[in-house]
Amino acid sequence: MSRYILTLISLLLSTNFLLAAQELNSPAIGQRAPELTLETVLNKPDKVEATLKALNGKIVILEFWATWCQPCIPAMEHLSTLQEKFSNHLQVVAISSEDEDRLRKYLKKRPTNAWIGIDSDHSMSKFYGARIIPHSVVIDKDRIITAITFPSEITEEKIKKLLSGESASFKEKKRYVGGNLSVDTEISQFTLFHVSVKPSQSQLTWSQIHNKGSFKDRRITAGRFTIPMLYQLAYQIPSPDRVIYNFKNSDQYNYENAEKFDFDLIVPQFQKEQLYQIMIACLNHSFDLDAKLEKRKIKVKVLKVKSKGKLNVSDGSEDVYTFKGPNFEAKNISIKKFTEYLENHTEIPVVDETMLTGRYDIKMEWQFEDPKTFHQELEKMGLVLEDAERFIEHWVLSD
Repeated sequence: MSRYILTLISLLLSTNFLLAAQELNSPAIGQRAPELTLETVLNKPDKVEATLKALNGKIVILEFWATWCQPCIPAMEHLSTLQEKFSNHLQVVAISSEDEDRLRKYLKKRPTNAWIGIDSDHSMSKFYGARIIPHSVVIDKDRIITAITFPSEITEEKIKKLLSGESASFKEKKRYVGGNLSVDTEISQFTLFHVSVKPSQSQLTWSQIHNKGSFKDRRITAGRFTIPMLYQLAYQIPSPDRVIYNFKNSDQYNYENAEKFDFDLIVPQFQKEQLYQIMIACLNHSFDLDAKLEKRKIKVKVLKVKSKGKLNVSDGSEDVYTFKGPNFEAKNISIKKFTEYLENHTEIPVVDETMLTGRYDIKMEWQFEDPKTFHQELEKMGLVLEDAERFIEHWVLSD
């Protein structure tokens, strides 16, 4: 599973990632774009109005993004390069719901010629159906919406075509229009055992480990997962860096090409401790894949205690675990669980050698555009990541 997809899943699991529901009158490709309704626009010349009318004759790209969205950072760099190359004929308007202070910090680290629009009430993102970011809207010189697409689809060649009056082909980004994020509500709360594996009807990749209600700790649900992703979830593998794919045709299992499935499992109360083992058995019964453990010596990051007394020991009053990219907050969490979060943002596996066995309250706020802040936040807690080599267990998936 690619790191992009893993990041996408983590964003979907965060409480604030999804924007409000798409308005029914959202504009479509081929329609005239309505005027911009942004509260504040940073980075634009003082004498230029932030309106499509003022930009008449230029191609305008509306890029919905956030500084906490990991895929958005390279997307912004790509669009900034286009903005610089076509400065007289193109204007990128990057639209975020974040506050002005956070966006100015981003601009200080990653200067750009793109305008930065603030959409704190989500009115623009609702109108354009930008529920999953990054989300790009291309508006041509005549204010006609040419594409609702992905940043990677917007290339120098396509910009040149539009400027010369030719048509350009963009992969259309399908907008999320329904509530496929919820689980099957028709299942009775008194259900003892249930399993369902079927071709996906979801429009989003997501998963849920039920931690409250009648299914607490005995139900696991996933939507739009590939087969390898389901195995990674079942074996509780913290990151794709710990998976070795041994497939005859690897392209068959790439996220873009692979068949997607919706999975739902409920086990009896007395078997909730075996939830994941039962999930593995269900997957083995449904799919022809083998999974085995294999130890390999590889480069890792080792988490160690640098100084004492900076971690907040939890009083155990509540369990909290939320993250939105670089914004992480947890209460009553183990260091082992914390390393799983860290591993999502390193290029290699993270090994816990802190010898800390307690439960802690941890809060991290770092910046994708400034990677050194990742390590600075660890230092505040008296922790450090060091390079090393260790024998690490990997899961080998074979068909």
